[in-house]
Amino acid sequence: MKKLIVLILLASQITFAQSSIVTETINEIEFEQDSIKSIFDWLSNNIKYDVKKMKQIENGSIAKKHAEFRTSKEYENYLLQTVIKRKKGVCEDYALLFDAIVNELGYESYVVQGYTKTSKGKLNRKIGHAWNAIKVNGTWKLYDATWGAGYVEDGRKFVQLYGEQWYDVSSEEMLKNHMPYDPIWQLSTKPITYSDFENNTEPAKSDADFNYESLITAYIDKSEKERMKEKVSRSEDLGDGIRLIAKWRKNTTKNANLYDLHSQPDLMDQTFKKFNNSVDLFNDYIKAKNKKFKGRKWTADYAKQNLKKAETQMTDVVTVFKSVNVEDKKANRSLGKGLRDADKLLKRIGEELEFLEKL
Repeated sequence: MKKLIVLILLASQITFAQSSIVTETINEIEFEQDSIKSIFDWLSNNIKYDVKKMKQIENGSIAKKHAEFRTSKEYENYLLQTVIKRKKGVCEDYALLFDAIVNELGYESYVVQGYTKTSKGKLNRKIGHAWNAIKVNGTWKLYDATWGAGYVEDGRKFVQLYGEQWYDVSSEEMLKNHMPYDPIWQLSTKPITYSDFENNTEPAKSDADFNYESLITAYIDKSEKERMKEKVSRSEDLGDGIRLIAKWRKNTTKNANLYDLHSQPDLMDQTFKKFNNSVDLFNDYIKAKNKKFKGRKWTADYAKQNLKKAETQMTDVVTVFKSVNVEDKKANRSLGKGLRDADKLLKRIGEELEFLEKL
C-alpha cells in the first residue's frame, strides 16, 4: 500500500527566536519621549531599501524562495532575521519589523497591505506595498517607514533621505498615494473606491458613515479565518481595480480555505506520520505473511501486535481527517483521497486480524 503524500502549506506560531532577535533590535534603539517616533526614526535611518530584492519580487523569484519554507510564519521569521542581520529590506521587511517591535513593547498594530502611486498619480502596477497602522493612546495612526527611509532613483539606486512626513500620516494624506486592499485601513468614515484612487476622481457622496473604528475592533476579535474572509468581502465591495487586487484576493481566499490546516500544523504533521507508519507496519506484516511467518521475529503474536498498532494509528488518522474542514478544492481532494485510503487500510487490517485469530 502506498504512503500518503499531501503537499499543503501549513502555518505555525511565531517561534521564540523571533522574540529574541526583536529584543536585540530594541536594545539598539535610543528611545526618547515618543517611543513610536524613536522606532520609526531608527528604521528609517538604519534599514536601507534593497533594490535587488525589489527586482526579485518583480520577476517572481521571491515567490520561489517563499515556497522553500514549511509555513508562512516561518517565512516571516526568516524575513525578520534577514532584515535585522543585513540592515536591508523592502517594504514588507520594514513593516514586519516595525510591527514586531511595537508588539513587543505592548502596542496593538497591524501590517497594512495595498498598493501605491507617485505624487504625479502614476500607479505602481508591478508590486504591492506594505505600511503600518498602530493604535496609540486609543487612536489608530498610519506610518510608512519605507518611504520615510528614502526613495529608489530610476528603479536602480536607493537614495537614503529621511522623510518625517511619513510618520503619523493623516488618513487623508495617506490616501493620496497609498491604497489599502482592505478599506478599514483607510481609517476614513468615507472610504474611496479603487477606481477613485487609480483615476484621481472625487468619490461619490454618501450620507452613510463607515465606522472603521468599530469594524477594526470587531475584526481583531474574530478568528483569523473570519478575518481573511471579511477583508476579501470588504475589498469586493469597492469594486475592481488593478491586477494586484485580484491577486491579493485570490491568495487571501486560498489561505482562508486552508485555514483548518494552517491552524493546526503539528496535528496534521503527526497525522501524516501515523498514516505512513501504519502503511509501513501493514506492508511489513504482508511480507511476513507471504513468508508464512518464518523466523523468530514474525510470530503470529508479534504480527497481531503490529497490526493492532497500525489499526490504532489509522483510526486516529480517520478521526482527524473527518474533523478537518477545508474549502480549497485541491487540498480537499487530497484529504478525501487520504480518508478513502485510510478506510480501505482499516478494513484490510481488520480482515488480517480475523485471519490471525483463526491460526
